[in-house]
Amino acid sequence: MFNQTLYPRHERDVQKTRTLIRKKKNLDTDIYGGYTGNVNSFFVLVQTKRKNKPDKFNLYGVPRRFLDVLEASKSTGNYEQKLHEIVDPIVKSNNNKMTSYRIIKDKVPYYQAILDEGSKFCITSDQYRYNCRQLILSQEAQKSLMDYVVDPNFYQHKKTKDVVFDKDTKLVKVYDEILHQVDTYLPLYTIRSISTKLKKAHSAFEKCSLKDKAYVLDRLLTSISSNPTMPDLKPIGLTPLTLIKKNCPLTENAVFIYTSPTGMKSKKVSIKQMIEKFKN
Repeated sequence: MFNQTLYPRHERDVQKTRTLIRKKKNLDTDIYGGYTGNVNSFFVLVQTKRKNKPDKFNLYGVPRRFLDVLEASKSTGNYEQKLHEIVDPIVKSNNNKMTSYRIIKDKVPYYQAILDEGSKFCITSDQYRYNCRQLILSQEAQKSLMDYVVDPNFYQHKKTKDVVFDKDTKLVKVYDEILHQVDTYLPLYTIRSISTKLKKAHSAFEKCSLKDKAYVLDRLLTSISSNPTMPDLKPIGLTPLTLIKKNCPLTENAVFIYTSPTGMKSKKVSIKQMIEKFKN
Protein backbone atom coordinates (compact mmCIF):
# COMPACT_ATOMS: atom_id res chain seq x y z
CA MET A 1 0.00 0.00 0.00
CA PHE A 2 3.01 2.29 0.29
CA ASN A 3 6.33 2.98 -1.42
CA GLN A 4 8.46 0.32 0.23
CA THR A 5 11.36 2.47 1.49
CA LEU A 6 11.01 3.31 5.17
CA TYR A 7 12.52 6.69 6.16
CA PRO A 8 13.69 7.88 9.62
CA ARG A 9 11.97 10.55 11.65
CA HIS A 10 12.41 14.15 10.52
CA GLU A 11 15.32 15.12 12.78
CA ARG A 12 17.41 12.18 11.52
CA ASP A 13 16.46 12.50 7.88
CA VAL A 14 19.13 13.95 5.60
CA GLN A 15 16.43 15.26 3.26
CA LYS A 16 14.28 17.43 5.52
CA THR A 17 11.51 18.05 2.97
CA ARG A 18 9.89 14.61 3.01
CA THR A 19 6.27 14.31 4.17
CA LEU A 20 5.86 10.94 5.87
CA ILE A 21 2.92 8.56 6.22
CA ARG A 22 2.64 6.62 9.47
CA LYS A 23 3.79 2.97 9.52
CA LYS A 24 0.75 2.23 11.67
CA LYS A 25 -2.13 4.41 12.81
CA ASN A 26 -0.77 4.80 16.36
CA LEU A 27 2.90 5.31 15.41
CA ASP A 28 3.78 9.01 15.18
CA THR A 29 6.16 9.82 12.30
CA ASP A 30 8.04 12.29 14.54
CA ILE A 31 9.09 9.30 16.64
CA TYR A 32 8.98 6.24 14.40
CA GLY A 33 9.52 7.64 10.90
CA GLY A 34 7.37 6.41 8.03
CA TYR A 35 6.80 6.01 4.29
CA THR A 36 6.95 8.75 1.68
CA GLY A 37 4.03 7.75 -0.49
CA ASN A 38 1.14 5.40 -1.02
CA VAL A 39 -0.24 3.20 -3.77
CA ASN A 40 -3.57 4.32 -5.18
CA SER A 41 -6.46 1.93 -5.62
CA PHE A 42 -8.32 4.01 -8.20
CA PHE A 43 -8.92 7.63 -9.16
CA VAL A 44 -11.77 10.11 -8.89
CA LEU A 45 -12.53 12.89 -11.36
CA VAL A 46 -13.05 16.16 -9.51
CA GLN A 47 -14.55 19.42 -10.75
CA THR A 48 -13.11 22.39 -8.86
CA LYS A 49 -14.74 25.80 -8.95
CA ARG A 50 -12.70 28.99 -8.61
CA LYS A 51 -13.78 32.61 -8.32
CA ASN A 52 -13.79 34.43 -11.68
CA LYS A 53 -11.89 31.56 -13.32
CA PRO A 54 -12.91 28.53 -15.41
CA ASP A 55 -13.61 25.29 -13.59
CA LYS A 56 -10.76 22.82 -13.26
CA PHE A 57 -11.02 19.09 -13.87
CA ASN A 58 -8.45 16.78 -12.29
CA LEU A 59 -7.91 13.15 -11.38
CA TYR A 60 -6.93 12.42 -7.78
CA GLY A 61 -5.79 9.06 -6.46
CA VAL A 62 -7.67 7.28 -3.68
CA PRO A 63 -5.04 5.56 -1.47
CA ARG A 64 -5.32 1.78 -1.25
CA ARG A 65 -4.98 1.90 2.53
CA PHE A 66 -8.57 3.25 2.62
CA LEU A 67 -10.03 0.52 0.43
CA ASP A 68 -11.28 -1.65 3.32
CA VAL A 69 -12.97 1.35 4.93
CA LEU A 70 -14.70 2.23 1.67
CA GLU A 71 -15.86 -1.35 1.08
CA ALA A 72 -17.26 -1.54 4.62
CA SER A 73 -19.10 1.77 4.16
CA LYS A 74 -21.14 0.29 1.30
CA SER A 75 -22.98 -2.01 3.71
CA THR A 76 -23.78 0.89 6.04
CA GLY A 77 -24.95 3.15 3.24
CA ASN A 78 -22.43 5.97 3.75
CA TYR A 79 -19.96 5.22 0.94
CA GLU A 80 -20.17 8.69 -0.60
CA GLN A 81 -19.60 10.34 2.76
CA LYS A 82 -16.50 8.22 3.44
CA LEU A 83 -15.15 8.85 -0.04
CA HIS A 84 -15.49 12.61 0.45
CA GLU A 85 -13.75 12.39 3.83
CA ILE A 86 -10.80 10.66 2.15
CA VAL A 87 -10.66 12.86 -0.94
CA ASP A 88 -11.32 16.19 0.83
CA PRO A 89 -7.79 16.81 2.24
CA ILE A 90 -6.21 15.66 -1.02
CA VAL A 91 -8.26 18.08 -3.12
CA LYS A 92 -7.87 20.99 -0.70
CA SER A 93 -4.10 20.58 -0.45
CA ASN A 94 -3.87 21.00 -4.23
CA ASN A 95 -6.40 23.84 -4.62
CA ASN A 96 -5.88 26.61 -2.12
CA LYS A 97 -7.91 29.13 -4.17
CA MET A 98 -10.99 27.03 -4.90
CA THR A 99 -14.47 28.00 -3.77
CA SER A 100 -15.98 24.50 -3.96
CA TYR A 101 -15.57 21.11 -5.59
CA ARG A 102 -17.48 17.93 -6.39
CA ILE A 103 -16.64 14.42 -7.47
CA ILE A 104 -18.19 13.91 -10.89
CA LYS A 105 -16.86 10.41 -11.49
CA ASP A 106 -15.90 7.72 -9.02
CA LYS A 107 -13.64 4.68 -9.51
CA VAL A 108 -11.67 5.71 -12.58
CA PRO A 109 -9.39 2.67 -13.07
CA TYR A 110 -5.72 2.42 -13.96
CA TYR A 111 -5.12 2.49 -17.73
CA GLN A 112 -8.32 4.39 -18.38
CA ALA A 113 -8.16 5.67 -21.98
CA ILE A 114 -8.84 9.38 -22.38
CA LEU A 115 -9.00 11.65 -25.44
CA ASP A 116 -8.31 15.31 -24.71
CA GLU A 117 -7.13 18.17 -26.93
CA GLY A 118 -6.19 15.77 -29.72
CA SER A 119 -4.15 13.51 -27.42
CA LYS A 120 -5.19 9.94 -26.66
CA PHE A 121 -3.54 8.51 -23.58
CA CYS A 122 -3.93 6.10 -20.68
CA ILE A 123 -3.42 7.06 -17.05
CA THR A 124 -1.14 5.03 -14.82
CA SER A 125 -1.18 7.41 -11.87
CA ASP A 126 -2.52 10.86 -11.08
CA GLN A 127 0.56 12.22 -12.85
CA TYR A 128 1.86 9.87 -15.55
CA ARG A 129 0.36 9.33 -18.99
CA TYR A 130 0.97 6.68 -21.64
CA ASN A 131 0.62 7.53 -25.30
CA CYS A 132 -2.24 5.51 -26.87
CA ARG A 133 -1.78 6.61 -30.47
CA GLN A 134 0.14 4.35 -32.79
CA LEU A 135 3.26 5.71 -34.45
CA ILE A 136 2.92 5.01 -38.18
CA LEU A 137 6.15 5.09 -40.21
CA SER A 138 6.73 4.65 -43.94
CA GLN A 139 7.88 1.31 -45.37
CA GLU A 140 11.28 2.87 -46.08
CA ALA A 141 11.66 3.91 -42.44
CA GLN A 142 10.50 0.49 -41.24
CA LYS A 143 13.08 -1.22 -43.47
CA SER A 144 15.88 1.01 -42.13
CA LEU A 145 14.84 0.19 -38.58
CA MET A 146 14.85 -3.53 -39.30
CA ASP A 147 18.26 -3.35 -41.06
CA TYR A 148 20.13 -1.27 -38.48
CA VAL A 149 18.14 -1.27 -35.23
CA VAL A 150 15.79 -4.21 -34.76
CA ASP A 151 17.63 -7.01 -36.59
CA PRO A 152 21.12 -5.83 -37.66
CA ASN A 153 22.37 -9.44 -37.83
CA PHE A 154 19.55 -10.43 -40.22
CA TYR A 155 18.28 -13.34 -38.20
CA GLN A 156 14.65 -12.34 -38.73
CA HIS A 157 14.61 -10.80 -42.19
CA LYS A 158 16.44 -11.03 -45.50
CA LYS A 159 19.46 -8.87 -46.23
CA THR A 160 19.23 -6.73 -49.39
CA LYS A 161 22.00 -5.27 -51.56
CA ASP A 162 21.41 -1.63 -50.61
CA VAL A 163 21.80 -2.28 -46.88
CA VAL A 164 25.50 -1.35 -46.95
CA PHE A 165 24.90 2.12 -48.42
CA ASP A 166 24.08 5.43 -46.69
CA LYS A 167 23.45 3.88 -43.28
CA ASP A 168 23.76 7.13 -41.32
CA THR A 169 21.65 9.07 -43.81
CA LYS A 170 18.88 6.49 -43.63
CA LEU A 171 18.75 6.64 -39.84
CA VAL A 172 18.67 10.45 -39.88
CA LYS A 173 15.65 10.19 -42.21
CA VAL A 174 13.98 7.87 -39.70
CA TYR A 175 14.62 10.38 -36.92
CA ASP A 176 13.14 13.13 -39.12
CA GLU A 177 10.07 11.01 -39.80
CA ILE A 178 9.55 10.31 -36.10
CA LEU A 179 9.84 14.03 -35.33
CA HIS A 180 7.24 14.79 -38.01
CA GLN A 181 4.84 12.17 -36.63
CA VAL A 182 5.26 13.43 -33.07
CA ASP A 183 4.85 17.06 -34.11
CA THR A 184 1.81 16.43 -36.32
CA TYR A 185 -0.13 13.60 -34.67
CA LEU A 186 1.07 13.30 -31.07
CA PRO A 187 0.36 16.60 -29.26
CA LEU A 188 0.82 14.71 -25.99
CA TYR A 189 4.57 15.23 -26.44
CA THR A 190 4.28 18.98 -25.99
CA ILE A 191 4.23 18.11 -22.27
CA ARG A 192 7.49 19.29 -20.73
CA SER A 193 8.49 20.46 -24.24
CA ILE A 194 9.54 16.94 -25.23
CA SER A 195 8.92 17.45 -28.97
CA THR A 196 10.86 20.74 -28.90
CA LYS A 197 13.81 19.11 -27.13
CA LEU A 198 13.88 16.31 -29.70
CA LYS A 199 13.99 18.87 -32.52
CA LYS A 200 16.84 20.76 -30.88
CA ALA A 201 18.75 17.48 -30.53
CA HIS A 202 18.63 16.87 -34.29
CA SER A 203 22.14 18.14 -34.97
CA ALA A 204 23.51 16.03 -32.10
CA PHE A 205 21.78 12.97 -33.60
CA GLU A 206 23.40 13.63 -36.99
CA LYS A 207 26.84 13.61 -35.36
CA CYS A 208 26.25 10.33 -33.52
CA SER A 209 27.92 7.08 -34.53
CA LEU A 210 25.80 4.47 -36.28
CA LYS A 211 25.66 2.49 -33.04
CA ASP A 212 24.45 5.49 -31.03
CA LYS A 213 21.89 6.41 -33.71
CA ALA A 214 20.47 2.89 -33.50
CA TYR A 215 20.42 3.10 -29.69
CA VAL A 216 18.58 6.44 -29.68
CA LEU A 217 15.97 5.28 -32.21
CA ASP A 218 15.38 2.04 -30.33
CA ARG A 219 14.80 3.83 -27.01
CA LEU A 220 12.72 6.52 -28.68
CA LEU A 221 10.37 4.06 -30.39
CA THR A 222 9.95 2.00 -27.22
CA SER A 223 9.03 5.00 -25.12
CA ILE A 224 6.58 6.45 -27.64
CA SER A 225 4.85 3.08 -27.97
CA SER A 226 4.47 1.99 -24.37
CA ASN A 227 6.10 4.13 -21.72
CA PRO A 228 5.26 7.35 -19.85
CA THR A 229 8.96 8.10 -19.45
CA MET A 230 11.28 8.65 -22.36
CA PRO A 231 14.52 6.88 -21.36
CA ASP A 232 17.94 8.41 -21.05
CA LEU A 233 19.08 9.58 -24.50
CA LYS A 234 22.65 10.48 -23.56
CA PRO A 235 24.06 10.28 -27.12
CA ILE A 236 21.96 13.32 -28.05
CA GLY A 237 22.34 15.06 -24.69
CA LEU A 238 18.87 14.40 -23.27
CA THR A 239 18.02 13.19 -19.79
CA PRO A 240 14.86 11.09 -19.24
CA LEU A 241 11.76 12.97 -20.39
CA THR A 242 8.47 12.22 -18.65
CA LEU A 243 4.85 12.67 -19.70
CA ILE A 244 3.87 14.04 -16.33
CA LYS A 245 1.18 16.50 -15.27
CA LYS A 246 0.34 16.71 -11.60
CA ASN A 247 -3.22 15.64 -10.79
CA CYS A 248 -3.84 14.93 -14.48
CA PRO A 249 -5.54 18.19 -15.56
CA LEU A 250 -8.25 17.70 -18.20
CA THR A 251 -10.48 20.01 -20.20
CA GLU A 252 -14.28 19.99 -20.15
CA ASN A 253 -14.18 18.42 -23.62
CA ALA A 254 -12.14 15.40 -22.50
CA VAL A 255 -13.69 12.05 -23.46
CA PHE A 256 -13.37 8.81 -21.48
CA ILE A 257 -13.19 5.77 -23.76
CA TYR A 258 -14.51 2.41 -22.59
CA THR A 259 -13.70 -0.68 -24.66
CA SER A 260 -15.06 -4.18 -24.11
CA PRO A 261 -12.59 -7.01 -23.30
CA THR A 262 -13.00 -8.34 -26.86
CA GLY A 263 -12.42 -4.91 -28.37
CA MET A 264 -15.63 -5.26 -30.37
CA LYS A 265 -17.58 -2.57 -28.54
CA SER A 266 -16.56 0.93 -27.54
CA LYS A 267 -18.33 3.67 -25.61
CA LYS A 268 -17.35 7.31 -25.19
CA VAL A 269 -18.46 9.60 -22.38
CA SER A 270 -17.37 13.23 -22.18
CA ILE A 271 -16.87 15.25 -19.03
CA LYS A 272 -19.68 17.51 -20.25
CA GLN A 273 -22.02 14.50 -20.22
CA MET A 274 -20.89 13.59 -16.71
CA ILE A 275 -21.71 17.12 -15.52
CA GLU A 276 -25.18 16.95 -17.08
CA LYS A 277 -26.26 14.23 -14.62
CA PHE A 278 -26.03 16.76 -11.78
CA LYS A 279 -28.54 19.02 -13.54
CA ASN A 280 -31.18 16.30 -13.77
